[in-house]
This record gives sequence, C-alpha cells and structure tokens, in this order.
Amino acid sequence: MLEFARWKYIVVACVMLLALVFAAPNFFGEDLAVQVARRDRAAIDTIGQAAVEKVLASKAVKIKRAYVDEGRLMLLFDEVNQQLAARDAVNDSLSENYVSALARAPRAPAIFGKAGLRPMPLGLDLRGGLSLLYQVDVNGALSNLIASYDQDFRRSLTAANITFSDSSNIQDANGVLDGVRVTFPAGTDLSKARDVMKKVVSDATFTTQDSGPVPYVDATLTATQIGDRQKNAIQQNMTTLRNRVNELGVTEPKVEQQGTDRISVQLPGVINSAEVKDILGKVATLEFRLTDTQNNVQEAVAKNRAPLGSRLEFHREVAGYRQPTLLKREIIATGADLVDATSTTTQRGPAVAIRLSSKAGDEMLRITQANLGKPWPWCSSNRRAKSTPRTACRRNATTSSAM
Repeated sequence: MLEFARWKYIVVACVMLLALVFAAPNFFGEDLAVQVARRDRAAIDTIGQAAVEKVLASKAVKIKRAYVDEGRLMLLFDEVNQQLAARDAVNDSLSENYVSALARAPRAPAIFGKAGLRPMPLGLDLRGGLSLLYQVDVNGALSNLIASYDQDFRRSLTAANITFSDSSNIQDANGVLDGVRVTFPAGTDLSKARDVMKKVVSDATFTTQDSGPVPYVDATLTATQIGDRQKNAIQQNMTTLRNRVNELGVTEPKVEQQGTDRISVQLPGVINSAEVKDILGKVATLEFRLTDTQNNVQEAVAKNRAPLGSRLEFHREVAGYRQPTLLKREIIATGADLVDATSTTTQRGPAVAIRLSSKAGDEMLRITQANLGKPWPWCSSNRRAKSTPRTACRRNATTSSAM
C-alpha cells in the first residue's frame, strides 16, 4: 500500500478546512432585500439609516434585518410583498435624496462580513437578472460632425464674400463619410477659400482641385480622426449608462463594449426589469438659457413662483442643499444643436468643452457679446458652463454627463 508522509496529510487537511471556511457564506443562501443608496453617492450613516427605517415603520413594513454595506443600506425581508412595499415606500417618501433597487442579500451571519468573507458572486446564468444590448449610432455621430463642418464652411465663405457653387459630403473607399467638398465658379481663388475654411476647421486635411471643369476644395478627416469620433460616441454612451446603473443601486453590474458599436449591460439579480429598462432608456435633454439677474431668486423661492418671463430651477442636491436659480424662458440652444463634447480641465476644475452647430454658435456668440462683464451662472451640476458667460443649462434628472 502506497504511503505518504504525515505532513502531507496535514497540509491537505488544512487546505480543505480553509476552503470550507471561505465557502461557508455560500451555504446560508440569500434573503430578499432592498438596497438603498444616496443620490449624491455619499455613504449612508446611522442617521440616514434611522430615517429610512422610520419611514418604513410608518408604512407598517416589517424589516428582518438592516445593515450598511459599502455605504449602501441593505434591508432584508422574509416576504416578497414586504420587499415591494419597502421599495415603494422609499420611492414615494425619500426619492429626493435616496434611490432604491430590488436585490438579494447573503443570509450569512455578520461575522463573515467582518472577516471579509462573502458569497461567490453569481452571474446571469446562475442567478438570473436582466441583460440589455444597446447599439450606438456611431455613423450618425460622424454625420452630425460633418454636417456642422458643412454649415460652418458656408457661413465663413459667405462672410468673407467668397462665392461658392455648392457643398456636399464625400465618402472614402469604404463608403464612410469622411469630409465635405465645396465647389466654386471658375476663376475663384481656391487658396484664399481654403485659408478661410481652414480657420473654421483647423484639424481637417484640405486639398484643392482647379484643373477640372468644376473647381473645388475638399476638407477630409483622417482615418484616425474618424475612429476617434466613433470611439468617443461609444465611450460617452458607456459613461451615461454606467452612471444610470450606479443611480439604480444595482449590485455587481457590468457595462462593457461589445463589438464595434454595441454596449452590453448585465444586471444580475434584478427583478424590476421594466422599471430598470425605462430608466436606462430615457433620453436626456440639454437646454441653454440666460440667467435672470434682475429678479430676486430667494423671493421666488419664498413665493414658490417665478417672475413673468422666467422659470425657477434647482441644482442637483449637494450636502442636503439644492441651490435655486432663476432662468429666462427663452431657449438659446438645445441638445439637438450639440455636435461634440469632450471632457477637459480648467482653472476652475473639471469642465466639458462643447461644439455647437453653426447656427447655434452664432446665436451663442451674439448672446455672449450682449452680456460681456456679467457674472457666470451655475449649471444644474454645480459646475460652471464653459460655453459662454451668463448661460445656464437645465437637464433631465436622468442625465449623467455634467456640464
């Protein structure tokens, strides 16, 4: 009979014992739970937990157990109707400061959590949940950019008193839009026209052709620029979806790029699928308005009524305070006029640099020139708008990107 050294048996026994200890949290199963998180993403403290439990008690909702896990409050229940009642109570009474999500929580004793031992996370195959696949219109984003170039070239050439015949989009060998062609009457000074166009769009590649029957100037984007534009469209949508998923409070979410133009969202354990799809699929709105500095904002708050020609808006809550702002009713530009947006850093901190369509840009310039020297407003995210002085933006509450 084959015999091994005794120390080897001891090592195997210790490894098996250690494996059983780490696997122990999986033996207790899971409880129905409601996960509650603060909208400002701050950790929930004992005061916040007491406030939530007080609301549930007033609604006659029985909590099996409650604890704070990684800054989020976990409420455990024995019955589905109690779980749903708790979710509805939080949404009805505390939705201004808190967001809730149906979930499942480990039933293991608290001592395992204190020791850093958690059940093995289960994916969609074992746990169930919600899997969504979004397709991003990357070609549409590129088309909008090129269309804005077309408008800018027309306006700049007209302002410079250079006559042109027409303008049209051009495509590469693969049929992908990659630039704008502007045609001119015979005898036009194409070098002067090219210089005017280059001042408007400096990052394009310009070529002239005056030997044929129709002289023209081509402004094309490189393959790298086209790829960057398409990647930026994907990244912006992924950031938006991640922020919306985080606001839902779902545990162990996955937001990943799939292929060249798709985004996969996996939410294990999600029960309220219809509500989640509605929140993730909402379209954000963006509006630019002038700040009303002639009327008293505090007086409007006290009366709960904005003056004639203005509207009262509130910034997203920070540290329990929602800063009020009076905005003019007239809209300067909307999200439909937004061609491009990139994150940047200024002396005041993080900001978003935006590119508007030619028409909206001219309107923004006119408004800026008419309001020089006046104070900058605050946008709804409590970050200053970089686009122009005295212009404020209002966004839907589900919008994730910040101005």
